[in-house]
Amino acid sequence: MKQFTLSVVLASLLVSISACQTAPPATTESTESTKAALPGKGVTARSGHSNLIEEHFQTEIVNIGLEELGYRIAKPQEIDYPAIYLAVANGELDYTTINYEKTHIPILENIGAADKLEVLGVLTSDVIQGYQINKKVADEYNITNIEQLKDPKIAKLFDSDSDGKANLVGCNPGWGCELIIEHHLEAYGLQDTVEHDKGQYIALI
Repeated sequence: MKQFTLSVVLASLLVSISACQTAPPATTESTESTKAALPGKGVTARSGHSNLIEEHFQTEIVNIGLEELGYRIAKPQEIDYPAIYLAVANGELDYTTINYEKTHIPILENIGAADKLEVLGVLTSDVIQGYQINKKVADEYNITNIEQLKDPKIAKLFDSDSDGKANLVGCNPGWGCELIIEHHLEAYGLQDTVEHDKGQYIALI
């Protein structure tokens, strides 16, 4: 069975793009010859992503490129991050487009997959994480940073379950951002006025 490697695919894709820019119009014979020489001929590419729509989108883009290189595309698996990394590390999946560089380090270390995986390039650079609130409310009460939620009057503006605390929609248990949020709540002294709502992020938002 042929081994699928994304590094070869990316290199081949770059070569194909360069060739397309300079090559003369293809004949039927040359087209058939090219198809026979495609690196993905006879190989199935298996991938995985979470239930976030943007990750589905990124995976589809890469799979379109792989199809152009002759790969058969298996239906991407929609699973959570630890399962994705374990599947790639164990050879059950071939690749994932998902790797949040800093926040996923604890996941990789906890499942023992850090030394079995390799990051090959960047799909989306300069990604940021942060806290978002309604702009109208922010302007009306001059809210500019999360530490202002120490004020019970400000926190109550975001109380959705009538317990007197602001409800902060957080991340899935086990995600790196869950730990970051918990650290912020402690560092800024917000435990008494902010409640960290954990669960399926895509459902909570």
